[in-house]
Amino acid sequence: MEAKTTTPSGTDFKVFLESFREGRKVEKVTWEQCSKWTTEQVIREFAQWMRYEKGFTKKTIQGKVKKVRKFFRDTGKQLSEIDTEIRAAHKAYLIWKIEQGQYKRNYVATILTDLNVFFCNFLDRDDLRIPSIQKETVAAERWTKEEIRKLISTIENSNIDKGKKALHKLVLVTLWSELPRISELHDLTLGDIRAIERKVELHSGKRRNVPASIRYPLATDDFLEAWNEYKEYRDSDDWSNDAPAFVQMDKKGKPVSKKFIRTMLKDYALQAGITKPIYPHLLRKSAGTELVMINPKLGQIQLGHKSIKTTLNNYTIPNGQDKEQINAILSLHPVQHVNNVLERLDECTTSIEHIKESYLTSYLTRIGSIRMEGHHDSIL
Repeated sequence: MEAKTTTPSGTDFKVFLESFREGRKVEKVTWEQCSKWTTEQVIREFAQWMRYEKGFTKKTIQGKVKKVRKFFRDTGKQLSEIDTEIRAAHKAYLIWKIEQGQYKRNYVATILTDLNVFFCNFLDRDDLRIPSIQKETVAAERWTKEEIRKLISTIENSNIDKGKKALHKLVLVTLWSELPRISELHDLTLGDIRAIERKVELHSGKRRNVPASIRYPLATDDFLEAWNEYKEYRDSDDWSNDAPAFVQMDKKGKPVSKKFIRTMLKDYALQAGITKPIYPHLLRKSAGTELVMINPKLGQIQLGHKSIKTTLNNYTIPNGQDKEQINAILSLHPVQHVNNVLERLDECTTSIEHIKESYLTSYLTRIGSIRMEGHHDSIL
C-alpha cells in the first residue's frame, strides 16, 4: 500500500506562472519578429530571456539592459536598421570617447561585450559580432599577510568598545581568509555559515554556475575564531537563518553596508600608517594571488571560480617576494644567489645587534648615572 503524501496548494506557483506567461513568449523570438517591435518591446523581451533562460541576477540584467538602451540612444537607429557597419562605427565612436577622456576603457569593454550578448546570443545574429577591446589592468600593489596583521593589531588597539572591535576584525578576517566579493559579504546570512561543514556559503550569480563541489570557500580557522568571538557581541535579536550575519552596532540589526566596509578599511589603513590603496576587491585579489601562487586549485576553490583559467589569468600577478622565489628556482648561479641571501641575512643580523647593543648601552648608562649620583650624595 502506497503512503499518502500531502500536496501543497501551489498558490504561490500559480501566481508565479501567470507572471511568467505574461512576461515571456513560449517560442524563441526571431530577428524578423523583433524588427517589427519597438525598441522597448525588444529590450523587455531581452530582459525576460536573461531572467528565465539564462538565470542572470537582477543586477546583471539591469546592467546589460542599460547598455543596450544606450546603444540605440547613441546610434538613433531602430533594430531593423542595424548592420555590421553600424556596429563597427559605434565601436569606433566609443574608442573615440576613450581618447577624449570621457569614457574609461573598462566601461567600453563591458558595453561591447554586452552588445554581443544581445545581438549574437539573444537574437542569433552572429554576423553582428564585434570584438570587444582588452580591459585595462588596474595596477595596485598587493597587500601582504604582515600588513593584514598590522591592520588587525590596529583594530585591537583602537579606542572603541569590544563589540565594534569584534565586528571590524571579523569583516577584515573574512575578506582576507574567505575571499568574498563585497556583495557576497554584504548578503551573507546566518544560515550561510556552516561551521559544521567547514564551509561558508557565499552567494552570487557567478557562484551559482560553479560546480557544487567547489562552489563555496572552506571556512578557515582564522574565520571561525573571529566569528565565534563576534557572536557574543552581535547586536541583533534575530538569529534565524535568513538574518544578516554581520550587523552594525546600534542599528537595530541592519547589515553592514558596502560603504561602511570600504570606509572602515581606509580608516584603519590610515591609522596603521599604510599608504597603499585598499578596498575589498583588492584584498580578495591579494589573498587569492597568495594562495594561487602556491596551489592554483585551492585558489580556484576559495575564490569560487567556475573555470581555473579565470583564476590563472587574473590572480597570478607577481610581486617582489615572488621574484625572489623565481630567482631561487631558476638561477643559473645558485651559489651567487645563496651568497646574496646570506649577505641580506648578515645585514639584518648586524642591524639587530646594533639595536640590541644601543638598548643595552643606554640602559646601563642610566643605571651607572643613578649609582654615581647616589655615590656622590653619600660622599657629600
